[in-house]
Amino acid sequence: MHRARIKTNTPAKYLAAIDLDGTLLGAHATVSAENRTALETLVARGFEVVLASGRHPANMAEIARDLPMVQWMVACQGCEVADVARERVLEQWVLPEAVALRIAEAGRAQGFGVVAYAAEGEVAPWPTEGVAGYEAISKTQVKIIGEEAFKHTPLLKVVWVAPMERLDAMIEAGGVLDLADGIYTVRSHERVFEFMPNGITKATGVARLARELGIGAEAVVGFGDADNDLPLFGWAGCSVAMPEARPHVRAGATFTAPAGDQATAFARGVEVLLANLPPGLGG
Repeated sequence: MHRARIKTNTPAKYLAAIDLDGTLLGAHATVSAENRTALETLVARGFEVVLASGRHPANMAEIARDLPMVQWMVACQGCEVADVARERVLEQWVLPEAVALRIAEAGRAQGFGVVAYAAEGEVAPWPTEGVAGYEAISKTQVKIIGEEAFKHTPLLKVVWVAPMERLDAMIEAGGVLDLADGIYTVRSHERVFEFMPNGITKATGVARLARELGIGAEAVVGFGDADNDLPLFGWAGCSVAMPEARPHVRAGATFTAPAGDQATAFARGVEVLLANLPPGLGG
């Protein structure tokens, strides 16, 4: 059963942008009771809560509908900014058609699976073993639409899927440099490499929502655990990394949550934040 949205007539003073996988979600893709309480605590302290993830917006909406304190989503690494119902889409950024096709063809030439995010869902131009591998990772279903339809479908991002060792070798050899010229790329999983529109990151999406809410960057805190959170950490006034994050991600954050159960790391991060609030967040 989906819970009714919690709404307030008092405008939020602050904004908390929260990653999903590895941050708010535990190992079984669920929100622990402790993390749910931490979300409620943030709202009580004057924060608007927004989920900020690389996931498809439809996939995020399913998670958000069970979190009544969440009104907004920044999906697909920042490419869509919308309310949970997706009735109000503030922004959608898409890849140029020619760029998306070039990325897809280059992925196929290397034997990688190719998946893309259209507004309606995850699609692929061809059925491959990599596409099946992506479905196993994401727990979502990819629709095979054929190459011709793929060419003319507006795409938020394109994803390559391959064994970890093959992506390692491709990146080390500079295999994405020509393709990546003028667009944003990130490795979001050991088997997944992503291509987004020029300049679009979680920071871009959260900044768009912050402008809509009348909240400045100094009053924004980002929570995350991976490379795709670093642009948000750099833009927001404050940031909290999860303890399992790689050293360079932790180094890019203002605070790091204490070590402990991964399922409650976000709750510990909120405790650290509230105990050390910087001036822009009411400290």
